[in-house]
Amino acid sequence: MVDQAEIHRKAVSSEIGKRGEAAMRLRSDFADLPDREAAWKDLHQLTQDKDEFVQSRSYYSIGRINILKASEADENEIKKYLDTAIENFDKSIKEQSEYNSAVFCTLFYKSYSTVLFKTEQSESEAKKFIEEAKKASEGSESKAELLEAVENLASALKEADRYTTYL
Repeated sequence: MVDQAEIHRKAVSSEIGKRGEAAMRLRSDFADLPDREAAWKDLHQLTQDKDEFVQSRSYYSIGRINILKASEADENEIKKYLDTAIENFDKSIKEQSEYNSAVFCTLFYKSYSTVLFKTEQSESEAKKFIEEAKKASEGSESKAELLEAVENLASALKEADRYTTYL
């Protein structure tokens, strides 16, 4: 069982490293936490931390939790959670300019969202996001596989649209 009280103690610790660890633990253990509302409050408090590293990790964690929520949501709520996740990944990048996983997540989920929730310029926009995400994921086989899945989804949706036009 996850010790939520211990994670909370780290979240309010005077030590930067412990607060950063709390932000990551809140993300990784979120699904198993007994009091998700308290965890959510801790994470939002950590986004206001005086340390940019802690802020960045907190925004990233909020983004990842919103992806979890999107995976559990009904069709009407998925876009809302994806948009919120992307917004928080973007904030994570702004708080910490060096490369971090939020760069890949931002580009990946922007391409995914663009493919799923088409707009008039979605095909070219999705390609742009995918190409940028490929650059950000160089050297990571698992990230390359995720990008390939989004590309395949985009192709399948394009084909489906083409056939729908003929019906």
